Amino acid sequence: MPALLLLAGFYAAPTAQAQTSMPLYTTTYCVQVQWSFWRSGGSYWSTEYETSDLGDAQLVFNLFESAFENGTLCEILGCDVTSWVPVDVRLKTVYEWNFYPVATRYANVTKLYTSK
Repeated sequence: MPALLLLAGFYAAPTAQAQTSMPLYTTTYCVQVQWSFWRSGGSYWSTEYETSDLGDAQLVFNLFESAFENGTLCEILGCDVTSWVPVDVRLKTVYEWNFYPVATRYANVTKLYTSK
């Protein structure tokens, strides 16, 4: 009988939930287009598509690269070639570290180390 009560107590007791852990870093894949200003020659890279799925990023990159080679990239992106002209397409991998400050229960940590 006591074993049965003990077993019933285990089933009735609340269960602890596992903590979800954050990954050390996140990976983002960016499909970027390099734009050139034809009057001055200045250029910049613009992120046109961003995802965490490498397969999707490679698919969009292949689409943009093929459209760039065929001269139809501006039609896909809806750009006006009167001033900015696409000159290159790339797939860039961005790693972002997930470091967050640790919260402390003390209001002022420096007071812990001062001596009187």
